[in-house]
Amino acid sequence: MSLTIIEINDSEIRASSNGEIISRNPGYAVLKNDRIETGVNAWKISRTNPRETTNKFWSQLNQDSLIVPSRLARHNADLAYSQLMAIHNETGQPEEVIFSIPGSYNREHLSMLLGIAEACPFKTVGLVDSAIASTSAIADTGEYLHLDIHLHYTILTTIEVTDSVYRKTVKLVDNVGISEIYDSCAEYFSDLFIDQTRFDPLHHAETEQTLYNLIPETLTHMEHDRDNNLDIHFQGKHFQAKLSAETLLKKLQHHYEKIYREISGQYTCLISDRLNILPGFSRQLENHVVIEEDTVFKGCVTNFDNIVSSDEGISLVTVLPVTSTPSIIANPAIGSPTKKTTEHTTPASQPSHILVKHKAYALENTPIFISADGNLSHNKSTSTDCSLHINSDGVKLKSENNISIYLNGEAISTESRVNVGDEISFSGTDITLKCIEVLTV
Repeated sequence: MSLTIIEINDSEIRASSNGEIISRNPGYAVLKNDRIETGVNAWKISRTNPRETTNKFWSQLNQDSLIVPSRLARHNADLAYSQLMAIHNETGQPEEVIFSIPGSYNREHLSMLLGIAEACPFKTVGLVDSAIASTSAIADTGEYLHLDIHLHYTILTTIEVTDSVYRKTVKLVDNVGISEIYDSCAEYFSDLFIDQTRFDPLHHAETEQTLYNLIPETLTHMEHDRDNNLDIHFQGKHFQAKLSAETLLKKLQHHYEKIYREISGQYTCLISDRLNILPGFSRQLENHVVIEEDTVFKGCVTNFDNIVSSDEGISLVTVLPVTSTPSIIANPAIGSPTKKTTEHTTPASQPSHILVKHKAYALENTPIFISADGNLSHNKSTSTDCSLHINSDGVKLKSENNISIYLNGEAISTESRVNVGDEISFSGTDITLKCIEVLTV
């Protein structure tokens, strides 16, 4: 019988057969009048059909009614079924399937998945935890922290390898997923186009879709190419914006920090290829190994007999034998798991002005009070969200309200010094303030 292994990760659901990944599809669905588009096809039209688009049906696998009513689908389970059927057809209609699933799935999710699969024209023969399957293929004795990112969260799984590979704990970092990463990228890329070409790609649904389509490939290139160009063609015109990897990293850093806070130095981190593709993420970890994208499938194939369930019923496998040919050895880090050192060849310059909406305002001894909508004043008011003032240590940024203030993409909780080139932003707005130095010739 033909067998396919399907890894359920809604940032990119992958299917493998005979050692080859033969299908890749994000967990997207667009409900058209006469059909349901899923996967890549849905992703490519999601921004031009925002009201008909949903991408939470795998993370919220249940029978709750859809927000968008449709005669073709009543709830999230219907959309998951539609995508499984599409994957089944795309992969040659296999007769048997093993599901590799995220550690975030509870009994309700598992029961729902098996119920959906039972309605499909294939037989489910096994369920295995993705982190366990991956680790079983590569790891020697030790303690590991497996990290993988989905559309709306990141999963951290602690694993112990002795005579077997055991799952110990599973932790979710909510709202740090590929969806949130892409939204941050889109906002930043749009700002670049506005600054460099005066064209806002988020103003038109067509160019917004084009902008989002650029993100995956751009992120892949940015880890190796420190600078890149973004190109959009619209209504007979060509718009190009130059992108810096270092500035992009600053924009994404506040997402990364939420993950870093959950990492302990006692573990060797196993970083999925999905996380590793994010610019600068892995470089800030002291003790890590990057997992290849086919590792989870190798673990399933190697442990086929341990994963396939008997005729009595399907059960989730969270323990597997240790590999006889490990490629990595646990190497616990000493102290902090992340690198926080920064090298400076020259002292950072003190800004003389703050740039807001293309207008520069001089920084003086008198504090400047700033609201999240970009308005500045020398008088503090109820709309004030932060302030800039000069003291003997330089120019200082201080939060004046409960709104989150970000300095170079990282949330601040105390008074912070700012330097030339720093960027200040606010949660819930697209306003960015730039610290600059105005020189005279």
